Amino acid sequence: MKKRYSYILVLITLIAAAGCKKDFLDAKPQATQVVPSTVADLQALLDNPVAINIDQPTEGELSSDDYYLTPDNYNQITPLEQFSYTWATDVFNGSPSVGDWDIPYQNLLLINLALEGAVKIGSTPANATALNNVIGSAHFYRGWEFYLLAQTFSKQYDSATAATDLGIPLKMSADVNDKVGRSSVQQTYDQILSDIKTSLPLLPSTPANNKAFRPSQAAAYGLLARIYLSLGDYTNCLANADSCLAINSSLLSYSQLDSSQTYPMPYPNSEIIFDYTLITYYGLNYLSYTDSTLYNGYAANDLRKPLYFNPYDGTGYSFRGWYYNQPTCQGGLCTDEMILTKAECEARLGETNMAMNDLNNLLQTRWAANTYVPYTASNSLDALTIILNERRKELAFRGTRWIDLRRLNRDTRFALTLTRNMNNQVYTLPPNDPRYVFPIPQDEILYNPTMPQNTR
Repeated sequence: MKKRYSYILVLITLIAAAGCKKDFLDAKPQATQVVPSTVADLQALLDNPVAINIDQPTEGELSSDDYYLTPDNYNQITPLEQFSYTWATDVFNGSPSVGDWDIPYQNLLLINLALEGAVKIGSTPANATALNNVIGSAHFYRGWEFYLLAQTFSKQYDSATAATDLGIPLKMSADVNDKVGRSSVQQTYDQILSDIKTSLPLLPSTPANNKAFRPSQAAAYGLLARIYLSLGDYTNCLANADSCLAINSSLLSYSQLDSSQTYPMPYPNSEIIFDYTLITYYGLNYLSYTDSTLYNGYAANDLRKPLYFNPYDGTGYSFRGWYYNQPTCQGGLCTDEMILTKAECEARLGETNMAMNDLNNLLQTRWAANTYVPYTASNSLDALTIILNERRKELAFRGTRWIDLRRLNRDTRFALTLTRNMNNQVYTLPPNDPRYVFPIPQDEILYNPTMPQNTR
């Protein structure tokens, strides 16, 4: 981490300086000469969606069960994609660069620079509001990056073992000489929750200037809901989903969208609470077929079917993409996810009628006008089963499937064994398999020999 962190320190601070200093090209490549020095500089450092809001960890999506590849398409993709697809033990195959690790830690450099810069500037009556937004945004981003890293490189949270299970390195400063080992899973989630809770009172309720790449209270509540769902804390999850939806509960009417367009999902739109995208991979984004079980689960009048998917090669269907006029996987926070999260918590807490009401209110916006027949459930387990099935269909290719598989594998009622067939060989991934945790990249181990490696 130190070598990468040091390498990008000058590069990223120079890029950040471009947003606030016209003469940045004349600056000498010493970090001390380009570190932002005003609140506006710090905000510009964070208002950098190309650096911070794109390319979130995608290994989970590559390894999930929402798509498949033909042998011909499989042979066109990179070894990393192939090994991810077949759940290989040595998934990175000694690759010197792993985006799922490198990009979050690059982002953490920007984030920690902003936090340290805010301390140096200090709060005054004139800058308090703007400075609070910088500090709140930086804490939100840091919690977000730590959470994504935890979902990729550490075990699923288990209260019985979290104190000893290996978490991630919690990089809390921009000092490249600050050596950081691996925390425990418990320490990792404690820090994640601390960062997000710290951000809440400092952020505006909705994104500043209606820019969804900026954090907000709605986003912080939404992220807390996602985190608590991963932890299995359904009471706190429900409370935060409710708080998020109290700020923004807007839903699109899919009957107003045009499935004849190449990319029919509008952008921007009122459902987006926080905008973040996954890394684009050729196999996943351009060559993949949608899992037939997933595709066949949509009813004839369910407009998600034609809006989400296209016929592909006359033999299957491919995912169209969420936004940006390209087949991009969206990984941010949206109101539909919050409604599904709220409904799941209600079902788990025995509020069956409330759960089904929330689910039906969402789904009626997804079907052709006047065709939706509301779900009913006889008990909380029935409701939970329906909600989880709809969650998979609604949130396809949104970066949540791998997270859901990890947490649901701990419940024998919903645990799955994943199967791939490729070149006459069958690959399987049983529930709770060590391969649900990705290895620390080899170059990181070489730079930090004392860092424990994950076992796969």
